[in-house]
Amino acid sequence: MRDATRAFATGRTGEAIAVYGNAGMVHAAETRDAARTALIERWDAER
Repeated sequence: MRDATRAFATGRTGEAIAVYGNAGMVHAAETRDAARTALIERWDAER
C-alpha cells in the first residue's frame, strides 16, 4: 500500500488504483446504491 500512496501523492492515480486492484481492494458495482449496499455488507461481515 506504500506504493499506492506514493503513486497517489505524485499524481499517478491509475497506477495507485491498479495496486489496490491487484490486492483485491477495488470493488465495482452497477449503481451507487448497489455499491453502498455491498460496502455495508462487507463491513458488517468483517467487523
